[in-house]
Amino acid sequence: MSRALEWAWRRGFATRPLMEAQSIVAAAERRTEARARNGPWRGRLEVLCESLRTEADLNSFGHTLAYGQLVKLVAARARSDRLTAKHPAIAEIPVSRPLLVVGQMRSGTTRVHRLLACDPQFEVNRLYDQLDPVPYEGVDLRWPRAAFASRFLKAMDPALASTHPVSSGEPEEDFGFQAFSIWGAQFEGQWRVPSFVRHIEGADPSDAYAEFRLLLQIHKFARKSDQNRCWLLKAPQFAQDLDAVLSEFPDAQLVVLRRDPAEVIASSASLVWHHVRLMSDSITPEEIGHEWLRKARLRAKRMEDALRRHPNVARVELGYAEVSNDWRRSMAKIYAMIGSPLEGQVERKMERFLKRSVAHQGHRYRPADFGLNATRIAEELA
Repeated sequence: MSRALEWAWRRGFATRPLMEAQSIVAAAERRTEARARNGPWRGRLEVLCESLRTEADLNSFGHTLAYGQLVKLVAARARSDRLTAKHPAIAEIPVSRPLLVVGQMRSGTTRVHRLLACDPQFEVNRLYDQLDPVPYEGVDLRWPRAAFASRFLKAMDPALASTHPVSSGEPEEDFGFQAFSIWGAQFEGQWRVPSFVRHIEGADPSDAYAEFRLLLQIHKFARKSDQNRCWLLKAPQFAQDLDAVLSEFPDAQLVVLRRDPAEVIASSASLVWHHVRLMSDSITPEEIGHEWLRKARLRAKRMEDALRRHPNVARVELGYAEVSNDWRRSMAKIYAMIGSPLEGQVERKMERFLKRSVAHQGHRYRPADFGLNATRIAEELA
């Protein structure tokens, strides 16, 4: 794919995209025939583009894919601004008592999230919502586009099907609602962008979660669903930003997942490796392992500190093995917290989901694959 792109660029059949914020914004505004309001996201886009140009060492395929992703996100911002200007009542739609699944990446949050998503009482987002986070007025082609994108990436690296199985219309974590604000782990999970990562880790996430709320309101409006229906939300980035999340959603209820650190780090590094190796030919598994060990340590500290600062927030804490060994008991704890019965029909849907959820069983990983060992991981996250 990279060779084909380079051939086309050399012969003038296509132009190498400019990885500059101004070029990306201009392309997005041409696509939507609308302007995206400036805000903190624009400064983050500048930092990200600089990091992509100078640090990521993207191959031609990765460069083109990164540019396209960023144009699509800015275009979504322009559509959002146009939609909310046309329908100001969107800002009045309530977002009350969301149920948030929180924990380290690869700690079992996906399984718990998808089990809960079997219950129609929850409002959930799908993969196509995350890959393009603002619905289109009129014909909305996000579902078939997401189906093509997921199949395309699986063709590039078939192992992705076992690291994190996805399908266009299935419930998916809310990485796209964070990426909308040029925030969150979607970027560092694909590219080597250390300057951008440091910028995000030291920045105030408040505006990103105010916009996250707005996206929830936009989706309720677009779906014409019951405004009192509870949102079910999940993203590993919540662990890093939990103070800001609870500030924006003070009545949130939490499901907190924990897993053995050695398994978390090895599985996280494996997932990231299968994405970044498509985008850069120079990145190494050892580099990924050391970075995601550091990242897990940061997230663990921030999450635990935030939980101590918010002792009155309703929460259920579960272990990875606990959910694996007795998922019904784990679900019962969650439903007791939210004060809702677990209906028999929903429980049967959960059981059917688990029976067909087998793709991840082919995912194999060891700390040693990423230059790590269990002793060092335990010391780092003690």
